[in-house]
Amino acid sequence: MAQYTIGEVEQLTGIKPYILRYWEEVIPSFTPKKDESGRRLYNQRDIDIIRRLKYLIYTDSHFPWLHQNIFTLHFGESYPTYQGL
Repeated sequence: MAQYTIGEVEQLTGIKPYILRYWEEVIPSFTPKKDESGRRLYNQRDIDIIRRLKYLIYTDSHFPWLHQNIFTLHFGESYPTYQGL
């Protein structure tokens, strides 16, 4: 089975390494394997999960709390809310 480094995963998915490491902390079932030197190795199942998470977080409006967390992580400020629209 193919294995990908965190840099290769970024190229395949567009998700930055620091976001991938953050997801490891907050999503218990998302834990890529590590080699002898501690480098993360992702398999195709991991890539599929990352792509699904990317869709849910960045595209799907059913998860506004995820949008809030990602916006804060990226920009260090609260996600703008548009009440009254």
